[in-house]
Amino acid sequence: MIKCILCDDDQVRFYDNYKLNVTSDKEYFGETKIYTCKKCEIGFCDPMPKKEKLNYFYNQIYRSAGRPHQINFDALENDLYSFRNLNYI
Repeated sequence: MIKCILCDDDQVRFYDNYKLNVTSDKEYFGETKIYTCKKCEIGFCDPMPKKEKLNYFYNQIYRSAGRPHQINFDALENDLYSFRNLNYI
């Protein structure tokens, strides 16, 4: 039985599977699922990914070249209309 990581209540419900940006990210996040607590309403993952893997992922891989949401400022034109969609990221 899964308990809430914040309030330790056992009224936790399955919310969804964690959605990976890239399939290879499974190496860092594993087969984690998202749960919510009915009592305190926090959302959390179980099983939690290892801290070392998350640190490596966010320091070395996330936002690296070729990843989703990478912005190549050199490819943008120098007018204001080219920058109007950056707020969507």
